[in-house]
Amino acid sequence: MPHDDLGSYVSADGFGEPATIGAATVYGIFDAASFDSNGIMGEAPFWSMPEASLPVGTDVGDEITIRSRAYGIAEIRPDGTGWVILKLENS
Repeated sequence: MPHDDLGSYVSADGFGEPATIGAATVYGIFDAASFDSNGIMGEAPFWSMPEASLPVGTDVGDEITIRSRAYGIAEIRPDGTGWVILKLENS
């Protein structure tokens, strides 16, 4: 069963960190890209956040700034429980 207040998990007072999409500050969880022992990227970076917090009109190709670094949004994947996962790429 989805949690009633997903924003409490990733708010400024909770777990998570800020990012910027357009002019909006959003809170979520950043998973940096992983690399194998040869330096080959295995997983792209991801940003997870409550779907209700995603700014209206956010689309593939938009930018998100996390930890002062800009990423392009390559995919937007709602997970069916109230969270959305943004697959990121270097801008």
